[in-house]
Amino acid sequence: MRQGRFLKYILSLALITPFAYQAQSQNVNAASAFAGKEDTYYKLCSSKKLSKSKQQTCQEFNTYLKGRSKDLKSQIASTKKSVQSTKSSITTMQKKITSLNSQINTTKKRIAYVKVSIANTEKALNKKESTLKNRIYAAQATTNSNSYVSYLFGADSFSDFFSRVSTVGDITSYENDLMDQINKTKANLKTQKQTLTATQANLTSARRQSKVILSQYNEKLKEQEATLRKSTGDLGNNEESIQQIAKNLADMKEAERKAAVAAAKIAAQKKALAEAKEKAEAEAREKARIAAQRQAAAEAAAKKAQEEAEEKRRAAEEASAAKKAAAEAAAKKAQAEAAAKKKAAQQAASAAQNASASSNASSNAQGNDDDNSSSSNSASTSNSSASSANSSASDDNDSSSSNAAASSNSSSNSSNSSSDDTSSKSQSSTSSSSSTSDDSASAKVTNASVSGDDIALKALSKRGAPYVWGASGPSTFDCSGLVWWAHAQCGINFGRTDTRGLSSMGSTVSYGNLQPGDVLIFSSNGSYSGIHHTGIYIGNGMMVHAPHSGATVSVVTVSSGYYRNQFYTARRLY
Repeated sequence: MRQGRFLKYILSLALITPFAYQAQSQNVNAASAFAGKEDTYYKLCSSKKLSKSKQQTCQEFNTYLKGRSKDLKSQIASTKKSVQSTKSSITTMQKKITSLNSQINTTKKRIAYVKVSIANTEKALNKKESTLKNRIYAAQATTNSNSYVSYLFGADSFSDFFSRVSTVGDITSYENDLMDQINKTKANLKTQKQTLTATQANLTSARRQSKVILSQYNEKLKEQEATLRKSTGDLGNNEESIQQIAKNLADMKEAERKAAVAAAKIAAQKKALAEAKEKAEAEAREKARIAAQRQAAAEAAAKKAQEEAEEKRRAAEEASAAKKAAAEAAAKKAQAEAAAKKKAAQQAASAAQNASASSNASSNAQGNDDDNSSSSNSASTSNSSASSANSSASDDNDSSSSNAAASSNSSSNSSNSSSDDTSSKSQSSTSSSSSTSDDSASAKVTNASVSGDDIALKALSKRGAPYVWGASGPSTFDCSGLVWWAHAQCGINFGRTDTRGLSSMGSTVSYGNLQPGDVLIFSSNGSYSGIHHTGIYIGNGMMVHAPHSGATVSVVTVSSGYYRNQFYTARRLY
């Protein structure tokens, strides 16, 4: 178990060590790359526009500067310690020099004192020597020859004199003791003087050395303080550069972030615009498709209505021709019958005349009156038959004309009902079309008390009702169904018709004179053939309408945009 843990530890250490060495190697390489080139990189990293690679270089340079700041701080701390140590040494040395000066002054005073003592002692000794010389001379002068005296007093010094006297051996014990005392005193004073002189020399030398050391310490302190100032200045500049470079890099990152946000915002706006454009185009395509479908349906319905009208017209013409032929045949038959009756009457009259040729005058007169009456009755009968035939023919012709007119009116109304939102095609018949045509021709209100506001309010009351093609209310509508329903609710009954039918009703109203309740007609091509939609004007440039499948009755503007461009005409039906 322990061996396993040890192996794991060894493997971990083996994996970590190369990375640590690599990181250390990279730091060393970075330091060697930037060392001595700081000014160049200061200038580079002060630029407000840097590429990604240069930003990375400046980041590494800033890391190098931070390491340098750390070294400078360590160096400054060490230099400060050295300065304090040097200042302490200078203080110690100054105290030592002060002490040496004090000792030198004390030694000088002692030397001066010893010199005075020596001078005084020498005076006393000289006096004693003189006294001793005199005594010895007096003693020797009385006992010895002049040559001996000359020998003694020929000495160079008192010591020499005393030595000669000692050699001669004529000195008394007192004199000998006195001489020893004098010699000891001289030797002692000499020793003191030598000692003090040596001490003064040593102190002076020590002071001189101390001053040299103090001067060295002062020079060292100046150098250390200069180094400290330079290091402190370098550290300040280094820290300032670090902050400036960091700020510059941060500003660039912030600028990049803002640019990215702005770019994202612009991209989102472009995307939204593109989506809106695509949606608008899709809606336009859908509307165009619906309009095309409605147009195609309207054209197909118009064509079918036209074909039906043409068929009815031909049937009416054929019926009229048949009735006319029958009337003509009946008239001819009546005329033939009248002629036959007339001829028979004439033949009967002629036979009667022949039969009564032998009658008397009164009988002839009576016979003539009867003939005239008979002739008159026959003529009357013939005329009555002809008149009846003619009347029958005339009635047939009027009926035929009336039927033809009705067929024509029905065809006209069917043609007018070709709008894509036509809702009355399946309800129309020949009689209803004729009635609708008559109502449309009048196109005026049967209720003079109704206002356009009433019509607009009725239409507005159905906002939210679903659109259903061909519906006329009260819960679902198409565009023309809503117009018809609103008018019908106000007592204006013009018959259920389509948008094109509405375009020819009532009186024309210009766009500038629109009033609430006016019927608006819209066309895709500015002509009758492009009519595709209708609504009711409610004022303030707005209308209420049933738009299309999937929508509900709503209010839209007609003062601008799609419906303003599609406006064809306006009709006032009240």
